[in-house]
Amino acid sequence: GARSFKFFTSVLLACIWPLIVCIYGDDLIEQSAAVKHAAFGCRWYNRSPSFNKLLRIVIMRAQKPVLLTAGKFYIVSLATFADIGNKVYAYFTLLKRMQEE
Repeated sequence: GARSFKFFTSVLLACIWPLIVCIYGDDLIEQSAAVKHAAFGCRWYNRSPSFNKLLRIVIMRAQKPVLLTAGKFYIVSLATFADIGNKVYAYFTLLKRMQEE
């Protein structure tokens, strides 16, 4: 009844909240790569020397992508979310097998 609904809701929220954060982290990585591609693809040869100087700074900065990290251990992305999901599933499968024996 009400207890199982609360449990299901809390488990669902515990899964959805990290997924939403990882989606935004993945989008941040993609947007960072888009800045790099835009800087490389602009027509720098038609621009002023001051623009070219600033563009070189942007290109140097864009070499390292912008990442959102969780405690300096994990990069927040969909790949990390999938990896953690696989580890949690393996852990619960191990616990279920141990309980059955």
